[in-house]
Amino acid sequence: MKKQILLLFFLSLIINDGLSQCNVIYVTNSGTGDGSLNNPASLDSALSLAVSGDVLKLDTGIYSLDNSLQLKDSITIEGGYKSGSNWEKSSLLGATSLRRNLLNPQIQPNRVIAIEGFNLNKFRLQDLTIEMQGAITPEQSLYGIHLDSCSNYDIVRCRFNIGMAGAGIDGFSAPGLGGAGLGGQGGSGGASNQGCNANGGNGANGLPGAGGTPGGSGGAGANGQGCNIFGCNAGPENGNGGSVGNSGANGVSASQTPPTATITFPYFIPPVSANGGDGNGGGGGGGGGGMSKGTDCTCSYFGSGNGGNGGNGGNGGLGGTAGTGAGGSFGIYLYRNISGNIVDVYIDLNGAAQGGLGGNGQPGSIGSSGGASQNAGCGGSSANSGTGGNGGDGGNGGNGQPGANGLNEKIVIDGNPPSMTQADSSISLVLGSNNPVDFELASQPVINVSNVFCAFQDVMFYSDSIKTWDFGASSNNQIQNGASVTVQYTNTSRYDVFYALTNYSGFVNIPFTTTQSDAGLDQLICDTLEADLNGNVALNDFGVWTSLGASSVDDSSLNSSTVSGLSIGDNLFVWTITSACCPVSSDTVNIKMGNTTNVTISDTALDSYSLNGQNYTQTGTYIQTLTNSLGCDSTITLELVVNYTGLDDNQNTHISVFPNPAEDMIFLLGLEDLEGGVKIKLFDFKGSTIKEIKQKQSIDISFLSKGLYYFEIEYEKQRSIHRFIKK
Repeated sequence: MKKQILLLFFLSLIINDGLSQCNVIYVTNSGTGDGSLNNPASLDSALSLAVSGDVLKLDTGIYSLDNSLQLKDSITIEGGYKSGSNWEKSSLLGATSLRRNLLNPQIQPNRVIAIEGFNLNKFRLQDLTIEMQGAITPEQSLYGIHLDSCSNYDIVRCRFNIGMAGAGIDGFSAPGLGGAGLGGQGGSGGASNQGCNANGGNGANGLPGAGGTPGGSGGAGANGQGCNIFGCNAGPENGNGGSVGNSGANGVSASQTPPTATITFPYFIPPVSANGGDGNGGGGGGGGGGMSKGTDCTCSYFGSGNGGNGGNGGNGGLGGTAGTGAGGSFGIYLYRNISGNIVDVYIDLNGAAQGGLGGNGQPGSIGSSGGASQNAGCGGSSANSGTGGNGGDGGNGGNGQPGANGLNEKIVIDGNPPSMTQADSSISLVLGSNNPVDFELASQPVINVSNVFCAFQDVMFYSDSIKTWDFGASSNNQIQNGASVTVQYTNTSRYDVFYALTNYSGFVNIPFTTTQSDAGLDQLICDTLEADLNGNVALNDFGVWTSLGASSVDDSSLNSSTVSGLSIGDNLFVWTITSACCPVSSDTVNIKMGNTTNVTISDTALDSYSLNGQNYTQTGTYIQTLTNSLGCDSTITLELVVNYTGLDDNQNTHISVFPNPAEDMIFLLGLEDLEGGVKIKLFDFKGSTIKEIKQKQSIDISFLSKGLYYFEIEYEKQRSIHRFIKK
């Protein structure tokens, strides 16, 4: 008789110094405690408490992240647990969400990251939804997970819902501030010492505008003439006007095709677009030529006016500035990672953000007018010097380039999204039928599971309909049908669960095991009050013996201890193994104690004697060794006398039995001749008395079984034996 007992108890019994043992930290949205089962922590506190090997079990609900969640080496963050239902696990998509708000962005480049890790190993994200709203500032990039130089990680059954990145900023048109050419200075009148034939001076050429546009040429001075009516042969002549300055060239417009954004590392940086070219300034106008003059006639300064100055060239228009590139939206962004597993993830993105428009160039300004001529006539003359030329118009500014559109990638691996048929060597990517990152988790049936903790513990699964479950070969009951089933796992590991042909990857985590109690085989002992127990060794756990009776255990912590004070019959002992992390395991052994018995039987038989199926037909002493009711030896000594009588004892020969063999009635013939005091006994063939019979001749034997029987008849101290057969 062996009875296996598994005692389940609350995990609160294994809490030490306020901190959760067994590498589990329990987390709720409202947690303020130390992370133990009955005193959960907040997410921030749990992350600060977590050390290598810890599992953070997150309650269902939405956790708001004001900053990036910083991963640690060898920790697991797992959602889907329900604190109000004894921390059972649910497969409901979105049951546990990490919602990153847009507070505290990182700069250069502008970015917001929900979860990030650098140079980490062996971490795991399981059954989480990572959410982020669309950017509210331009050019901002959004990352669900950003990993740099990490290895041996697992991202399993996670959903990402990442909003649109920040759009680019439109370029603008600046006021026209380009440079302008200066007008040339006007020429002077002819020198006074030249007499009537003196010429006016030529005007100077205008200067080029900014950007190299030539200025206008200066006007030629007028020739001097002799004095006639006014002292010379003729009056003064007008000076020639300066030429108009050339217009400035237009600025070059940048390409109106936005640049193409490409992945950059360690973070995405939008490409820079080109500004439009500034327009060139107009050339200055040429100066006007001076009129002729003379000094030997009546008017001594006749014709002395200088030419007008040329006008300044117009300013060139500034080019339009470029639009800026939009940020990128990324579900999973991997850089320089060595190895990892991404399994059954589902990523939603909300489209690529648009780059900013390029600004338009400004038009150039109009050149200034040339300077007016000077009237230098004398004695009724109206001769003028030449006017200055107008400045040239400034050139228009060129248009700026549009900014690049943002990126929108579910998974990026060192600059490239993975294809549907081939994963990057740095990760093991489980591919879907249509898209490598769309696994339709939302369409899966919802299942729940309790007691996910230890090997050899009942793990209970249930759903809303009767379907087929497959728990794998590591379970004690691999294939089951039903809406509610129970299974045990025999080893520590993470296990897939198949339900209704749907795979729940790594859904069950069995992190711990304990030595299963084995109290040993039941024992039988005889004629002693002591015995040795034979329980199994409690590896890394604590074992103790408990007596369920008056017997005592010499050393209760020793698996092979001696027991004493045993009682006759059953003596029960329980071997209990206690683990820090798993339920108690107990097994019971029975030590039955008995005594050897010796019995002597002295008996006489007619013809034969049967004992325990053994038939004896001769007088003698016989010994049988049997097992008694307690299981010990029982020795029986038979001292037997066999008296073979034949059919009749001739002491009363006048009495006979008729018929013989008989069936229903038998008659004792001759009995009528005997007077009173007759005793009749009926025996079976073993010599056992069946009944005593009153004196009569006919006797009913119908109640007898067929076989050999005897009548004993006593009368006046005489005895006769009569044998008959019942047929």
